[in-house]
Amino acid sequence: MGPEDIGELHIASLLVQRDPGQAGMVRDGLAGVPGAELQIEEGAKAIVTVEGASAGDIAEALTRIQLLPGVMSAVMVFHHQEAGEPDGGAERGVP
Repeated sequence: MGPEDIGELHIASLLVQRDPGQAGMVRDGLAGVPGAELQIEEGAKAIVTVEGASAGDIAEALTRIQLLPGVMSAVMVFHHQEAGEPDGGAERGVP
């Protein structure tokens, strides 16, 4: 039984440094990264959260963000993992 069978959830927050003149391009690029959501942006800095089913999903999203045009750097500042239940919580009515 792997993590996908028990509904594992990984959540990370990233600090993204970007070229302020390309903020719109970075915003558009983030929209194409699965699980990524822009939370706060101010000048050259942005906080992005990423959710995925595995640490690999988080790492893949981080790499994609680092490679976006206009991004100078992106680093993970927080990572949390929650293990689900073998039935995904269905018996308790959890979707």
